[in-house]
Amino acid sequence: MYLFDLTTLLNSVPTTAYSVSNVKTLSIFEGDRRYDRFGTSFGFGRFNSDSFDDFYVSSPMRTANVSELIPRVQEGGLYVFYGGSKFPVGNVTQKCALRTSIVPCPAQVASVSFEPSQQQTLFSHSVRPLNFFSNLNGTSTGVVQELAVSSLHYSGPDQKPRVAGRVEIIRFQ
Repeated sequence: MYLFDLTTLLNSVPTTAYSVSNVKTLSIFEGDRRYDRFGTSFGFGRFNSDSFDDFYVSSPMRTANVSELIPRVQEGGLYVFYGGSKFPVGNVTQKCALRTSIVPCPAQVASVSFEPSQQQTLFSHSVRPLNFFSNLNGTSTGVVQELAVSSLHYSGPDQKPRVAGRVEIIRFQ
């Protein structure tokens, strides 16, 4: 997944044609597992109560155990990278700690990462930001920052294989 700096492009004459190779790459994000479908869902929202947009990216078929590289394990993962001066640039997920044996490492470099409460759920198959203004009893409580995260194959607390699905709302404080 690439994020491009389009400042030059947007400030140019409209008749100028640009190739992707002529546009400055701001950030590169990569998944850490084969078949993890890193980048299935991604976008921006405000999650850490500052004035900058934050970036989220999902990996619905990621497995926690690197030895389980079977495409049908489907646990999932979700990563949030805070914006502003904290926003990572360059080849972001390659900037792992020295003692890490797995590169890229999105969970290690993300500002916040989430894992499913149940295996084989396709956690983060679809993700949507829910930023809205809250007003309780006539008193403004400000902007509420939440993410709606689907677990397409969630099977309930008994974990019987019925693939019922579930949507979780994650609220950032």
